[in-house]
Amino acid sequence: MIQIRRASALLLSFFMMSMLILVSLGVSYLVIQDLSTMRTVVGGVQAHYAAEGMTEIGLQIVKENLPGYEVELAEQEAYFDLTNSELELIARSNRVPCEGQTEEEWMRLGQNESIQLPLFVQEDETGDLVNPANHFSVHFYIGDKDGNGIVSHSGIDVLRWKVIGFIVDSTTTEAMSEFIPLDPEFNSSAETPTRFGTYEVEKDEYSKGKYTTRGVFHANYPILSFMELHEYNYIVLTNVIEDDEFYIYYQMHSDDENLACPYVQVDGVANNEFGEARQSLTTYMREGENLPAYDFVLYNTDNDETPDDDQDEEESSEPWSGSVWNHTLPWTVVPLEL
Repeated sequence: MIQIRRASALLLSFFMMSMLILVSLGVSYLVIQDLSTMRTVVGGVQAHYAAEGMTEIGLQIVKENLPGYEVELAEQEAYFDLTNSELELIARSNRVPCEGQTEEEWMRLGQNESIQLPLFVQEDETGDLVNPANHFSVHFYIGDKDGNGIVSHSGIDVLRWKVIGFIVDSTTTEAMSEFIPLDPEFNSSAETPTRFGTYEVEKDEYSKGKYTTRGVFHANYPILSFMELHEYNYIVLTNVIEDDEFYIYYQMHSDDENLACPYVQVDGVANNEFGEARQSLTTYMREGENLPAYDFVLYNTDNDETPDDDQDEEESSEPWSGSVWNHTLPWTVVPLEL
């Protein structure tokens, strides 16, 4: 007897169609996942190099402008396709050292060591407009290498300061200076430092200095009066303590955020909409440096002028990092042979 099963072919077809649909959905899911992953990788790479590019642009802006210049550039699509890039320069504060640039609250000067700090910040793109820091004060004390205050050198000059600037609307420079001791009424410590300058200074003699102009000598000329008659002023601090075991720890304060930071914080941010990727890079650049932050350099440095004859050439020549933190080239620069 022959049995006719008409529904078996239909069920088999339905089962096979279901399997093909599941396989096609699985393959489609894997393809979509791969495309998404590839898009994220490509977008991440584009965002990374876009952030690096914005950082290099920021370093170029720092190089071409005066101290303290700050700028914000947003959505620079002209530089990078499909990527919105942002740049921010943070270069000023109301205190030096600036917050976030160092873990130490005080900067240090060794024996016969000097530091030059600007007393103005650039306001406009051309550099013609500057904001002077006429109201400033320098706080300092004597300490050991660990920063512990030392009560010594009473009545002895320990710090020499000098303010240099252009006469207003002139190319002639003038300077005033003074040697000053620690204030005997204060202990030498971070809590009770000696102060001099034009802002928050307790004693009148710590706000004046020696100044000669047009052949006339002034023994006690106010610092504020000098700064009002000059522009683009700089202050130079020098440790004149004869003992190399003592250091001068100092800070500089102002009544406004018009002190240029020793390092400029360059923040480069890039958002890639195609790959949904975001990259943020922060670089610190010292004023006056022009080295790239991320590109490699085709030289290294020789840290020993007279290496031993039996010393291997590779050991006597240390590779130098292109990081902007390494702002000095020790000894000589040795070109690499390509």
